[in-house]
Amino acid sequence: MKNKFILFSLLLFFSKYEFSQSTLVPVGHWQSHLPFSYGKSITFDGNKIYCGTMHTLFSYNINTGEYEKFTKVEGLSDLEISRVYYHFPTQSLVVGYENSNIDIISNNEIYNLSQIKNSLIANKKINNIKSIGDTILLACNFGVVLLDIRNKVFKTEVKFSDDVSFSNTICYDIAYLNGYYYFSTSNGVYKVNANSNIKNLNNWIKLNAFADGHYNNIETFNNKLYLNFSGKLTSNSSNSDTLFSFDGTQKNIISSVDNKAIVDLASKNNQIIVLNEDELKVLNVADNVIFTKNSCFTRANQAVFDNQGNIWVADFVFGSFKVSNGACNIHLMEGPFIPFVYDIEIRDSILWAAAGGLTSGFGNTFNQNRLYYRRKDDWKLAPVVDFGYSVPTLDVIDVIIDPQDPLHVYAASWGTGLIEFYNYQPINQWVGPPLETAQVSGFEYKIGGLAFDKNNNLWMSNSHTSTPLKVKRNNNTWGQYGFGSNVPVANASVKVTVDALNNIWMAVIGKGILVFNPQTNNSRLLTNVYNQGDLSSTNVRVMTSDRNGEMWVGTDDGIRIFSPSQVFNNTNINGQKIVIKAEDGNNELLLGETVITDIEVDGANRKWIATDGNGVRLVSENGREIIYSFTAENSPLLSNKVNCIAIDHATGEVYFGTSLGIVSFRAEATEAGNSFGEVYAFPNPVKPDYNGVITITGMADKSKVKITDVSGNLVYETESLGGQAIWDGKRFDGKRVQTGVYLVFCANRDASETVITKILFIN
Repeated sequence: MKNKFILFSLLLFFSKYEFSQSTLVPVGHWQSHLPFSYGKSITFDGNKIYCGTMHTLFSYNINTGEYEKFTKVEGLSDLEISRVYYHFPTQSLVVGYENSNIDIISNNEIYNLSQIKNSLIANKKINNIKSIGDTILLACNFGVVLLDIRNKVFKTEVKFSDDVSFSNTICYDIAYLNGYYYFSTSNGVYKVNANSNIKNLNNWIKLNAFADGHYNNIETFNNKLYLNFSGKLTSNSSNSDTLFSFDGTQKNIISSVDNKAIVDLASKNNQIIVLNEDELKVLNVADNVIFTKNSCFTRANQAVFDNQGNIWVADFVFGSFKVSNGACNIHLMEGPFIPFVYDIEIRDSILWAAAGGLTSGFGNTFNQNRLYYRRKDDWKLAPVVDFGYSVPTLDVIDVIIDPQDPLHVYAASWGTGLIEFYNYQPINQWVGPPLETAQVSGFEYKIGGLAFDKNNNLWMSNSHTSTPLKVKRNNNTWGQYGFGSNVPVANASVKVTVDALNNIWMAVIGKGILVFNPQTNNSRLLTNVYNQGDLSSTNVRVMTSDRNGEMWVGTDDGIRIFSPSQVFNNTNINGQKIVIKAEDGNNELLLGETVITDIEVDGANRKWIATDGNGVRLVSENGREIIYSFTAENSPLLSNKVNCIAIDHATGEVYFGTSLGIVSFRAEATEAGNSFGEVYAFPNPVKPDYNGVITITGMADKSKVKITDVSGNLVYETESLGGQAIWDGKRFDGKRVQTGVYLVFCANRDASETVITKILFIN
C-alpha cells in the first residue's frame, strides 16, 4: 500500500510537466505540413468520410467531428493519391496512387502492395476502384488489376499492351451486372464474363451498342448500367457529354441531365449522383432530377452518399465538403493551402514560405502562388495587393524576417520586385526606381536574394542590371553597386549572404561569388580557378555562415568552406574541401557531384544540407561525419528534391521544403546562450509504453549533464547539443532504468551555473 501511495504522489507531482509539454513533438519524430485541399477522391465507411488529396489522406468522423490525417509520417507509402475506396466486408480502406502504388489500411495497420509501381509498366495511374465480393478491381491507364482484399495479394493483371487491338487503350471505370464485368475505356465499352479468364483479352466483348470513344464513368443502378460518353476526353469531338442507361440489351439517353462534362457517378439505394466539376444532380429510379446543387463547387472530382442521406464531394480547391439540406459545409483539416515552397524563414515559431520558383536555367516559372505563413498552427495565404504594376506578383523565391521586428517581413520576386509586409499585411512593393529593369528578356525586376547586415540594412541582388547589388538602409535610403565584368548583365545574380565581418556575399551564376566590403568598397570574385577560390562549380546555390564565422558554400558540384578573414587579406585563396570516409573505406568528397540547394546551421553548429535529388544530410560541425541521411525511400521525407531548409531554433524542429510540400523533423539541437533558461525534461513522467528519447531542454550551450538515481548512482552522462540534451532512458549497460525518480544535474561550460531537474520513470 505504501509503494502505491508513493507512486500516486509522484504522478501528481509530475502531471503538470506532462500536461504543459503535451503539445511538443518528441525528438526524432516527424510532422507533415501539407495541404488538405486538392481533393481527388472520397469514400465513406459508415462513420467516417475519407478524402484522398493530391498530397495526403484525411478522415472526418461525421458523428464526433474528429479529424485524422494520414501522410508518409503516419505510414502511407506514397503521395499523389488518385483514388480511395472503402470495402465494407473486410473493413479495409484501399488507397490507390497515381503511380499504381497501393496501400490497404485495415485493423490500424497499413499494408503496401508496390509490385505494379515497381514494374516496368508505363502510364500506371489508378483511375477508379470497385469491388465484387472480396475482389477489388482497379481500373488503370494500362489495363485492369484484380486484388484479393482478404489475403492482400494480386489475383489477375490485365495489360492492354498484350493485344494490338487494345493499343493505347485506357480503362477508366468498372461495374458489375448479371454475372459480367463491364469496363468503360477510351476505346468504347467492353464486357467480360466474371467466371472466364479475364486476362485473355479475346474474352472481352465490345458492346456494339456504343460508339467508339472515351467512356469515363460506369455505375450499376436500378439493375441497369449508367455510363457516360465523355466528349471532353475525345479530342475529335465536341466537349459535350452523353449519359446513357443500359439494361444489357437496350440503351437509352438520360435526357434529364445536360451535356456538361460528367466527372463521377455514384449510387445508393434509389438515387444516383451525376457530378460535374461545378454542379451536382441527383436522379431517382425514373431518371428524374430530384435535387440540383450548382454553387460552392470549383473543381469537383468525386461524390459519395453517407448513411444520413448527405452527399460528400472531393473538390480540388476545397478538399471536401458536405451537401446537406441544400447547403454546402466545407470540411478541411488545418494546413497550408498550397504545396509549393522555394524558401522558408522561421522566427519566434512563425513560419513564412515563399511559393515561387526558378527553372534550371534561372528563368521564370510564372508561379503566382506568392507567399503563405503559419502562426499558432493557423495557415494563411499572405495577401499581395495590386500596387499598380501591370504584372501580377510572381515567382516569390526568397523571404526574410527583420531581425529587430518579427512582424516586419520582406519578400523577393524574380520579376516583380521587392514586397514589404508589416503585421502580415503588404505595405510596399518596389517595381521601379531605385530598382533597375533587367536587361534580359522576360519580366523586369528580378530580385534573387535578401540579407540583413549587422546594422539592419537590407541587401539584395537586383539581377541582370549594371548595378546588381542594392541596399535599403535602415534610414530608408538606398544604395547601389556595380562590379563591371565580374558581374556581367547576362549572368543571374541570386543568393545574398552577410558574413561575420559584415561583408556581403552574392552568388553570380556562371561566375562564382562576388564578395563586397561596404566599409572599404573593396570587392573580390571567387571563381573555380585555383588560388582564386577553387570553387567546385561557378553555379553557386547557397552561402551560409556558421557559428564559428566560416562560410559554407553549396554549388552544383558539392561544397566548399571559406574563412571570410582571408578573402581580402590573402592574394591566394581556395575553398576547403570536406573529405569523409566512404562506406567502402575509401576517402571521398562530401556530396561531391551533387547539386546543393541549401545549408542551415543548428544550435550545435551542425550543418543540415539540402540537395536536388539526393534528399537531406545532417553532418557534424566540421562536416566529416554524417549523422543523418534522409531520403524519400528511407524516411518520411516527401521528395528527394529539397529546395530549402529552415530551423526553429527554439524547439530544434527542422523544416524541409521539398518539391511536394513541407515536412519537419524534431532534431536534438536548439539554440542556447551561456546561461540556463527554464530547464525541464519531457516526456515526464516516462510511462511503460514509451520507447523514444527523453529530452532535457532549456540548458546553456554545451552543458555537462549527469543523470543519477536518488541514491546518487550515476546512470548516464552527456553534453547538450546547444540548449538541449537527449537520453534514451538506459543505463551505461544498455538496460532501461527501473521505476523511480532520477535527478538531472546540469552545469554550463565553465561550471559557473548549475541546475537540477527530475524525471519520473514508470515501468
